[in-house]
Amino acid sequence: MIKRKAFSWEIDRKTTSDFVRGIKDGTYNKVGSYDESNPKKSELKEAYKKLQEGDAVVKKGHTFIIASNDSANSKVYAYEQTPYYAQYTSWTYETMSKDGYMPFAKK
Repeated sequence: MIKRKAFSWEIDRKTTSDFVRGIKDGTYNKVGSYDESNPKKSELKEAYKKLQEGDAVVKKGHTFIIASNDSANSKVYAYEQTPYYAQYTSWTYETMSKDGYMPFAKK
């Protein structure tokens, strides 16, 4: 069996559930201060201001890597994989917080 690597972080391939669990158990550093069991929109928006290049955000079913953070305009630019190819996208803090994306970083 070939063991696949997550290219961007050079770690074994993970699911979004692995990342959510990893935030809760300390495998991954939480970026900002929010309740990972029940994050509030206001807590998440504050946490997004601290995102740096290479950090990530996750919710059940989807994750993406931060390319840059435009905190002055409450927006991030990201790399994400959606079937069938990688894309460069932008997300507002409002949309991310509404969807419950939790920010985290590789240890």
